Amino acid sequence: MRNYITVYINGKEHQITGSDIYKSLSNYLRNDLSLKGTKIVCEEGDCGACTVLKAFPKIDYSTKSKKPNLKFEAINSCITYMYLLDCCHIVTVEGIKNQIQEEMVKNNSSQCGFCTPGFVMSLTSLFLNEKDVTEEKVKTALAGNLCRCTGYAQIIDAAMSVYSKITLSSVITQEGIVKNLLKLKKQEVYIADEKNKREFYSPTKIEDAASFKNKNITIVSGATDLGVQINKIDRQIKQTLSLNLIDDLYKISLNKNKDILTIGSKVSINDFQEFIKNIVPELNDFLNIFASKQIKNQATIVGNLVNASPVADTTPFLMVLNTKLKIVSKNRSSHKEILLEKLYLGYKKLSLKEDELIESITIELPKKDQFLKTYKISKRKDLDISAVNAAFLLKKSKLNIIEDIKICYGGVGPTTQRLNQLEKLLQNKEISKDLFKEFSERINDYITPMSDMRGSSKYRQLIAKNLFLKFYQDMDMHEKA
Repeated sequence: MRNYITVYINGKEHQITGSDIYKSLSNYLRNDLSLKGTKIVCEEGDCGACTVLKAFPKIDYSTKSKKPNLKFEAINSCITYMYLLDCCHIVTVEGIKNQIQEEMVKNNSSQCGFCTPGFVMSLTSLFLNEKDVTEEKVKTALAGNLCRCTGYAQIIDAAMSVYSKITLSSVITQEGIVKNLLKLKKQEVYIADEKNKREFYSPTKIEDAASFKNKNITIVSGATDLGVQINKIDRQIKQTLSLNLIDDLYKISLNKNKDILTIGSKVSINDFQEFIKNIVPELNDFLNIFASKQIKNQATIVGNLVNASPVADTTPFLMVLNTKLKIVSKNRSSHKEILLEKLYLGYKKLSLKEDELIESITIELPKKDQFLKTYKISKRKDLDISAVNAAFLLKKSKLNIIEDIKICYGGVGPTTQRLNQLEKLLQNKEISKDLFKEFSERINDYITPMSDMRGSSKYRQLIAKNLFLKFYQDMDMHEKA
């Protein structure tokens, strides 16, 4: 067992312990290492000025490779804490020198310059991980970076002017670093911060994690929501449990029939999206507006579920796909499975017991004779918290009869809701515009939306009704196409 975490930063090894592990990466870089190129602005993971690259030795299941490697991806350092970076390699703007920087200068892509390092790092991540870079991919990669000076055109021009292969220096990617990190990953970590009465535990086995877990423990995965709470409302966490060193939790795989997808609880949203982009295009398109690359590289699918927000964007489509949770407790032999909709007891209340953890989830992929549609309604189209979200899955007979339909809404009550009773009433009905119009009027009998800054109760009721009608229109257009 180690009593320290190890992080490589620009090719140099750092061992960190005590209260320092609770510092945000951005503050550690700037205040402890004097790497001032990483800027701090929003401290919410919104503006991208603090963007750095993070790599963790793991298998990329979207490829055929079975060997762990370091894939450098953009993250927000302001909401990433040092204890989440054990066995990671971090690269900052001081650690790179490439053509992107040259093209930013040539195209006058920087004015005040405060946001520029973040743009450089996001573009470096893009060019490292994409073979064919298009303007659309550039815009997607930069969705999490804000600039108030240039209007973005010059930055996009700079990216599209890059002609050479972007690489990291041999010092940063040297093989010895990977070997050392793989060795360290086999050792669990326990750190006691006696001064502030805090403790941190990162096991290598999930049953050890379950043994440590109790009602006072906070499991921290990507911290994309929790990090904002720590920074903005000074949320204090006394006992922290990390699952980062448990290799099996990063697995994502299809069964032999290729109709069941298994996702480990440490699979990031971006890794999930990369895996399914050609398997379920509808989910890929939906996740494009879910969040920035920086957020999706840190946030996990399971983390989004157990955060238990009633407007979590992954929950509706996972519910209609009959997602099941594999739950492990102290006694691994007593693991169980439950449907996702059984996880929520009320607002932010889960049915998990004190010593239970979610090891993985399984998803039933939509079949060829099923039509899946997902929706997200928010003030901004991209990268915003939903007012209402929804997912629908319908199977019909050759006689245009509804054989099965699943309806799920978020933002219409204290939890994400499957409208099971409405689904039963729709079964065996002949599909028509009049049918959907009739049943759209009944939706408000099954939902209890509240009013808040994102929309009034009446607004949410109207959206829920209209999304049901839109589902019919989209299905009709799909069949005619």
